[in-house]
Amino acid sequence: DGLLHVVQPYASPSWMATDELDASFPRIDRLTPSTRPRPLGVGRFSAIDDLEDWTIVRLGARNRLLTRRDGGTHEWLTV
Repeated sequence: DGLLHVVQPYASPSWMATDELDASFPRIDRLTPSTRPRPLGVGRFSAIDDLEDWTIVRLGARNRLLTRRDGGTHEWLTV
């Protein structure tokens, strides 16, 4: 019967405040350079010695294509 395109914007905010250790404490678990974005959850952040204050907002949009058949709405594609 037709196709409905739904665009759903979203934002994922994350903020954290930490205390600084002085230079006499060596850093063991450091941040390794990567092209992947940092995880927003502190529990998934493995470089705990490189934790610093952060304020991050990730913006995005979900795209859905819906179709109507057999008297109901069905999700055809989600990106």
